[in-house]
Amino acid sequence: MIQKLLALRQHIKARKPHFVREDADKKSIGTMWRKPTGRHSKMKHQFKGSRKMPSPGYRSPVLVRGLLRQGLRPVVVHTQGELGNINPAQEIIVLGKSVGRRKRIALLRSVIEKKLSVANVKNPTEALLQMKKKPEEKHESSEKTGK
Repeated sequence: MIQKLLALRQHIKARKPHFVREDADKKSIGTMWRKPTGRHSKMKHQFKGSRKMPSPGYRSPVLVRGLLRQGLRPVVVHTQGELGNINPAQEIIVLGKSVGRRKRIALLRSVIEKKLSVANVKNPTEALLQMKKKPEEKHESSEKTGK
């Protein structure tokens, strides 16, 4: 059922127009969406030939709202403790942006041990090896320059 709803969501998103602000092509007001408010606005009254406005019909189905393409719900993880209550059948890990190298290495190690999937790291074992190399490379280059 989820797969059908994901396919429906993809179809809805493909047909959804890019909502542009009224008169964005005439004035330098930017393209960020704002609801039209004028009394004589053709866009506000939804006349034929005018631009489309956001409406509930463009929303995705409730059951798949917020899910990734694989049908998994993303969970942002910053610490080891947050890894404990992850359900791998329904959730996928997203490593937090502010997580530093040391904690990221520890998180990747535990992800590999528990065989969990990570959304923003393609290959956790390869990423782990690259992260371990970087400090050594930095140390070697500083010795060569004499700093």
